[in-house]
Amino acid sequence: MTNAELIRAMWDAVNEGGPERMREFLAENYIRRDADHEFTREEWVATLSARWEAFPDNHSNVVDVIEDGDKAAYRWEAVGRHRQTYERVPPTGKQVKAQGITISRFENGRIVEEWASWNKSSVLHALGVLPIA
Repeated sequence: MTNAELIRAMWDAVNEGGPERMREFLAENYIRRDADHEFTREEWVATLSARWEAFPDNHSNVVDVIEDGDKAAYRWEAVGRHRQTYERVPPTGKQVKAQGITISRFENGRIVEEWASWNKSSVLHALGVLPIA
């Protein structure tokens, strides 16, 4: 399976079975970096699980994937309705769309490292809690 196919398979598995399915694709020593945090595999699965609780009908879609050696960069979208508290924001019932780009590095058919950037401020704005000037 190519790295692009692994990424698509991972998100298909998550859409079908929830964030816990990510463990099948992430190495034990996995590390994820974004603008605010650095996550271990278990921390990332827990963070994503909390998002799924807040947006239980969430569906993530891999839009584009570009491969280069042991890395793949992909653009993704996720859509879900806000049904539980998220980031201390009570449920609004609003449907929101998140978009981002993730770069994944692979070893032995598993993701070992990721760098991610996504539009969290746009999501909070869509929930009505963050004005955008």
